[in-house]
Amino acid sequence: MFCKIALMDIKRTFQENLVRSFIIEFVLFSSIPFIFTLLVENGRVTDPALFDCVPTYGDCLLYIFGGIKIYKYDPNESIQFPALWLLVFLLCLQLTTIYPEKEQRDFGLQILVRSHSRQKWLFAKEIWIICSCVTYFAIAHLVILLSCLVSGCSISLQLNEYLPLIAPIEGNDVLGRDSNKYFLVIMVLLPMVMIALENMQLFLSLSIRPSLAFVVIAAYLLLSAYFPIPLFIGHYGMVCRSNFLSRSGVDFFEGCLYSFTFTLLFFFASLRRISVKNLL
Repeated sequence: MFCKIALMDIKRTFQENLVRSFIIEFVLFSSIPFIFTLLVENGRVTDPALFDCVPTYGDCLLYIFGGIKIYKYDPNESIQFPALWLLVFLLCLQLTTIYPEKEQRDFGLQILVRSHSRQKWLFAKEIWIICSCVTYFAIAHLVILLSCLVSGCSISLQLNEYLPLIAPIEGNDVLGRDSNKYFLVIMVLLPMVMIALENMQLFLSLSIRPSLAFVVIAAYLLLSAYFPIPLFIGHYGMVCRSNFLSRSGVDFFEGCLYSFTFTLLFFFASLRRISVKNLL
């Protein structure tokens, strides 16, 4: 029964949301490489040293998933706002909050009753969360890659000399520009952080209204940008803060550990919540 519920979740999600989700992702991620290319062109006007630099696929990824540097109060420095990074994460969370909301009423509620096991229902939702997250990032990478081909960016993970222009890392703090290790953060840690956040959102959706749960997670992500402590795991999902790029960056394996811990914590919290929740 568990496998049937999981397969039904995935099938219904793809049938109901795939086209809409793909269109939204395509519009967002296909436009960014072109915007990034214009940014580099404008940078060449003020810095002739950038004339020979060709934007790369890696540059675009860092521009999208980079986030902001670790916040330290400085009255002489303006506060950065991670608009694009927030948009990428909130888009995924918004696309995944719709289905659990539907599943708590009407047809989804009938499936839960017929499964005769709330635990199996929740396990199926966990499989659905993982599949949805992986699909989201897979589509994002595919669209970004195709857009890079069209916009003339080099298909390479190499980061160029104008790294401080696209990622808020101080010039003397840049580490490993010639290394591709940062790609591990994008391919492994970002999905792990997203899965942890989606589990938090699922738990909140079982406790309060799903729309309000989304607002709470959005506020949590914003706090993660300015309070780089393990309690706010969102900051591990900012690539420019990784110790693969910045000497003062956060540890990759630490981020994986905390993300996995939060996933387990909120999964078992959801398991407890669904066992006592009155669904009728």
